[in-house]
This record gives sequence, C-alpha cells and structure tokens, in this order.
Amino acid sequence: FNITIPENELLEFPDIEEFAVFDATYEVGQPILGRKRYGLIGVNPETGAYDFIDFNRDGTINTLDQQFFVPEVQEFFGGLNNAITYKGFRLDIFFDFVKQDAPISDPLNVLERWQNPGDITNIQKLGSEFRLQAGRASNVLREDASFIRLRNVSLSWELPNMWISNAKLQSARLYVQGQNLATITSFTGWDPETGGTTLPPLRMITTGVQLSF
Repeated sequence: FNITIPENELLEFPDIEEFAVFDATYEVGQPILGRKRYGLIGVNPETGAYDFIDFNRDGTINTLDQQFFVPEVQEFFGGLNNAITYKGFRLDIFFDFVKQDAPISDPLNVLERWQNPGDITNIQKLGSEFRLQAGRASNVLREDASFIRLRNVSLSWELPNMWISNAKLQSARLYVQGQNLATITSFTGWDPETGGTTLPPLRMITTGVQLSF
C-alpha cells in the first residue's frame, strides 16, 4: 500500500501584479497548481446567462475579473497491490485511488439548462460562447472527481512439473490479464481520471501462454 499527499505553496512573488500572465494564474499563499477563476453568482433567471462578480467594478466581465483562486491539485493519491499464490496459481491485483475535483463535464447537464424567463437552474441557456467558457472556468462549477480504479488484474497458472517434463519443457505458464476493469466514482462525466475531456483509459484483456524450452 502506498499513499502520497502532495503539498506545495507559493511563498513569495515580488510585484506579481506587474506580470499579467503570472498574476492571472498564481496567488501568494496558495498552491502552485491552480488558477484564478471567475466568481460565479449563478444563472440570471431573466436572461438565462451566467452572472459573474465584477471584481474591479468596471461594468465589464473579462479576464481581469478572474480573481478567485481555485486549487487544481490532487488532495492525495495512492495504490494497493496484492499477490496471492496457491499451488501453481498466482493472482495479482492492483487498485489505485485519487482524491480530487474537476470541472463539471456531464453532457446531460444541458437537459437542465435555462429555457424560459423565471427558470431557476445552474446551467445557462445555449449560446453565448464567452459566458459558457467563463462558466466552466468559474470557482463554482466543479464536482468531486475522486475515484478508485481496478487498474490491473493478472491470473496465471504454472503447469505441473510432470506435465512440463513429459513435454520436454523447462516451464509453462497460462495467464489472463486485465486492465482498467472497473471504476468506483461519483463523477458525472465520462471519466474522472481525464476529467471527461479526452478518451478514458481503455479496458484491455489479454490471454497468453509462456513456454521455456
């Protein structure tokens, strides 16, 4: 069993406000892995668009209003590996786990979108590309993306010595292996490991025979 609890903090960055790229990303006293986001108020029930906090009160929502830091670091991760042997059989099992969050990416959320004045929902109307992207980059539209995944399973059988001798072999083994067979998660998107934005790890099953002469 192993577990890692990563911790990092930006201790000092003199005059960071003078460097727009860094000032939009980092914040002293916060983890390096993170980003400043828009402060999401919610969906305006009359217009159906996301409302954000106008941080600098200039009457316009733009990147200057991304002032709400959101850590994007895994709280902890690790794995559990076990091997069980009995006579000629061997079973290897490996689980890994991650505690983290990620932007909401469930495509079915569109079914709960705002459609008519007076609707109360957390998903804005279709369209308005900037507001849509800003909503995804907000400090609110995130969910638990923790998971436990059965990463690898291998079952093998070493043939009895009598069989091996009769076949004039040094060793013979039959095996079946599986990868990414099961995942336990409450994440509503396609896959918690990739955040639902790319192809999830593929499930693969392999069988074979290993002979030594």
